[in-house]
Amino acid sequence: MGAWRTLHLFSDQLFLELTIPQLKEQKYDISSIYTKFLKYCRLGGIEHFSPIQLEKLVKEEIEELRFSANQFDDQFQKHIEFDQLPNNKAKDEYLWATDWYEFSKFFEYFVFLTCADFYPHLPLGKWGLDGKLEVNQGSIAENVLKKLNYESFNPFLCYDSMGIDGWISSEDVALLFYDKAQIHSNNEEFLAAFLNLLGVAYDYKLGLLAGRDMREDFLEKTHIFKLVGKNYWESASTEGFLFKR
Repeated sequence: MGAWRTLHLFSDQLFLELTIPQLKEQKYDISSIYTKFLKYCRLGGIEHFSPIQLEKLVKEEIEELRFSANQFDDQFQKHIEFDQLPNNKAKDEYLWATDWYEFSKFFEYFVFLTCADFYPHLPLGKWGLDGKLEVNQGSIAENVLKKLNYESFNPFLCYDSMGIDGWISSEDVALLFYDKAQIHSNNEEFLAAFLNLLGVAYDYKLGLLAGRDMREDFLEKTHIFKLVGKNYWESASTEGFLFKR
């Protein structure tokens, strides 16, 4: 049936300089952030834990998160062990034998807390950009958009088909912006909205991030307008964007 996909503004600079180091390095204290995350998303809540129990739980789960985070390269593009497996069968067996659901869920939350804005976003429907846009074959635009459609899909970060599909950097956005004449659509309203969001990303030196069936109920609680101020949106053309459910 397909999944519900969305496109968001994303700062690759903050991702590299803030998000990844805090996920990977012990010197950063993310215990209060993780406690708030558990409050929002842990089945059954955390009210029944005593302060000592909660502190122990948070410490243990952050250790597990950091162990998982350090299995990725410095840009979170490759899983060091998984990408060395010899074939698809071995990779499928690896995925079946490991559980990345909790990591994927926190990664999604932490990215939107630190370096991406959940609102406003561009709804892509069930089939993503593939179902909305046509791009001239062999063009720079085609190569860049593949990263948002399927090429950079990471089964660990979009575990069980929920989470972050992929992202493009501010440099990719610039390439796409200058090659936007290669992008077409039978849906003129969607094309205008996409090019509008692309233009905002270009003007603010941002990237773009694609999500799939993301957990709106707690992503809405992350700070919005981190990357582009609310004042801008109040006077900008926002047709086709969503600012709330």
